[in-house]
Amino acid sequence: MNNRTRKMLVILCLVLLVLLMILCVCSKSRMIYNEIYPQYSDVKITKKDTIVAISGKFGKNELLNQTMSKFKLQNGSLKKGEVFVDKNINKDDKYALVMKSVSAYFAYFKDFDLLFANNKLKISGSTYDKKASDDLVADLAKLKGAGVDVDFKDVRVLKPVFSDVKIVNDGSYVSINGTFKDQKALDSTVNELKKVNDNVRIKDVKFDKNIHSSDNFAKILPATLLGLTNFETFDLSFMDNGLNIGGSTYENGDKTALVKNLKDFSKVDLSKIEILAPKYSVLSIDKNGTIVTINGIFKDKKMLDKSVEKLKMFNDDVKIGDIKFDEKIHKTDKLSDVVDNLAYYFSNDLEDGRLDFSNNVLELSGSTISEKAKEDFLSMLKRFKGLNVDVKSSELKLLEPKTPKQIVKKDLFELMYFKNIEFETGSDVIKEQSHEILDKIVDELNQFNGVSLVIEGHTDDVGDDKFNQQLSEKRAMAIKEYLVSKSIDGARIFTIGYGEYRPALPNTSDENRQKNRRVEFKVKGE
Repeated sequence: MNNRTRKMLVILCLVLLVLLMILCVCSKSRMIYNEIYPQYSDVKITKKDTIVAISGKFGKNELLNQTMSKFKLQNGSLKKGEVFVDKNINKDDKYALVMKSVSAYFAYFKDFDLLFANNKLKISGSTYDKKASDDLVADLAKLKGAGVDVDFKDVRVLKPVFSDVKIVNDGSYVSINGTFKDQKALDSTVNELKKVNDNVRIKDVKFDKNIHSSDNFAKILPATLLGLTNFETFDLSFMDNGLNIGGSTYENGDKTALVKNLKDFSKVDLSKIEILAPKYSVLSIDKNGTIVTINGIFKDKKMLDKSVEKLKMFNDDVKIGDIKFDEKIHKTDKLSDVVDNLAYYFSNDLEDGRLDFSNNVLELSGSTISEKAKEDFLSMLKRFKGLNVDVKSSELKLLEPKTPKQIVKKDLFELMYFKNIEFETGSDVIKEQSHEILDKIVDELNQFNGVSLVIEGHTDDVGDDKFNQQLSEKRAMAIKEYLVSKSIDGARIFTIGYGEYRPALPNTSDENRQKNRRVEFKVKGE
């Protein structure tokens, strides 16, 4: 190795030595710098509605990834701004502790700003959840004790926003107005309402995505559907998470049921519900000889037809006069009971008469040719007390029979008033004790040759329909055969069996069924 080479090696070693010294000095200087000026995480996290943006300087990749992961789980949209990792972050950096303490609260805030720099934390934001705000403040106080300078004076609790909805049913359709969280909430409301009323109209509707999670409208609506179903008019107002219901119904029980349905909800006002006076049928029946005319207000045509059918069972000529319908007739209306219990007696006992029924009050007037018929009719009226029908008056005049028909009718009525023609059980064989009655009928027919008889057989509803029909026909025929055997001209006697289809009274009790098992004599002639 020559001198030149040796010199070059010495110079190279000196250069390396100098560089090493410089490196040591720089490293020492950085350490001194870091001790004098420590480096901390510098992070900014902002939430606006459902969007979270993250930017800043992190001490470790692990902390950056954890931060991104947490907010991605809580929010559908995550924006990553300018972020980087600085490995010189001071070991006393508190960012990891800050994240552990506050990250869970982001989901409860409408907007949220977090700024962490130089181990100083500043948080601002707003939430509808007071508990979340209180819990956050408590955890931030703990951070102060751990050496973090915390500023949270701009954390605000907002007044919750609730649905503001008005639903009205005026009897023709249901209208919806108000503010809903979104289209889904509106659609759900419409679907609930259509469960009880197909005619739902959406009028002035708005949406507000800030409606609070504690909003009770969706929960409370199903409990109110009873009002839409049973009320005549219905007015629902929901605001500030409180419910007001007005409207009208004929049933106090409807309001009671609504109270029961809403018992689990606070802030409910039902004071504006009006209980209406019930509507009742109006019925007028006039009998003039053999002609019966019916007038009145009925719930529907079905009720009218039922009333006319019942009258036609006992009257040959029933005319329909001035008729109206009102579907609001109350369920406690007693028109059906009046017609079912009165049609037979009104037709059978009276020569002429008038029946007026209104507000569940019954008024009667008319005339009869028999004292027993009058007693029978007045006795029947006592039944209405048990049916909650008030009989206001019943004026019946007693007429003197003049024609042969009237005389025979009176005599037969009084003859049959206490006794009926009796048969062997399930048979058309006349019991011997009934022969006396039949013999008196023979005497009547012999005395008044100008009259004829229609013998009607009736049964109750116990047993087979076909058997009852045949039995009623055979019993009527058995009576005719007895009368003919006593020299009465068979041409003067007509028979018909009605089975169980023309009951004098509803077959609802043993007493009524006994009255329905009967033979009747209709007198024909002048």
